[in-house]
Amino acid sequence: MAQQTLPCNDPIIQITLTYPDNVSIPPSGSDMNIYRASVTVKNTSQLPLLTSSVKVTLDDSLMGYDATLWDDTNKRPIDTADLPIGALAAGGSNSADFLFRIDRAWPMPPTQSGKTMTFHVMPSYEIKHEVVDGFASQSQVVVQSREDLGGGTNWKTNPPDWSTQPSPADPLIQIEQGFFGTLVSKTTGWNQGYTQTPRIYVASHLKVTNKAPVPITSFKYQIAVDDQLVNYDVKCLGEQGPWGQATVSRDLGPIQPGATTDTYAYWIAVFHLDGAAMAPETQPAFLQVAPWYTVEYQRDDSVNHSIPVNT
Repeated sequence: MAQQTLPCNDPIIQITLTYPDNVSIPPSGSDMNIYRASVTVKNTSQLPLLTSSVKVTLDDSLMGYDATLWDDTNKRPIDTADLPIGALAAGGSNSADFLFRIDRAWPMPPTQSGKTMTFHVMPSYEIKHEVVDGFASQSQVVVQSREDLGGGTNWKTNPPDWSTQPSPADPLIQIEQGFFGTLVSKTTGWNQGYTQTPRIYVASHLKVTNKAPVPITSFKYQIAVDDQLVNYDVKCLGEQGPWGQATVSRDLGPIQPGATTDTYAYWIAVFHLDGAAMAPETQPAFLQVAPWYTVEYQRDDSVNHSIPVNT
């Protein structure tokens, strides 16, 4: 048996055709030769395939003979072989067999040489992948209470720290989070209670890159602010008010393969709690990012492979 990986230039799958390496026309006095071949589909991506299948057709350059697909159950030739491959996990593969025959079409075919037959392999698959709150990043900031200034210092731009998550980093997306590692609040006269517009607030940002070979159909993320402060509270504001939100979210829509979104800016402020002490404190706050997204993708393709037929 011979084996050939077909150059389908597909971002998700790899197709391998296995076929006899001694295909020949029937000898004198024989009506047909029947052969078995197979198609293997491998999912080379990090996305699961919901379903997949392959159609196979044949044509040939023979004179007086025909290369046709064969239905052995009903003992008849067929135009197309429909091969179910099924669902494929990331890195998984599956194969399906089909039969074909070379049969005599003319009573006295002419002598011939250099003849071929061609397999037309048409894979089809569908992807529906959804991650909903599959993981969350946690980027720490430190809140310092001071008398002389307020705002933010120690700007950081880095990917979120996935090491604290129960599952590994998501293989399809990369999030960049920019934030102030230190939020600074004056001990007096600054953001007393939850004022509608704080006197001082600082910007943070997020952007996401699609590392998948296919478009991300929809992408959203939520930013949640959590702190362990005694006298102060960290709150955020999205593109629209009001202040005092524990979470903000945004829908980014589709993201093309390899594309990076524009930077999404959101705002952080430190509020002094009513009736709490004005004493300086240093406690952590966390900017937690929870993304969720969907990938829906369909592909129909066609690749060909020709082999010699011995005459």
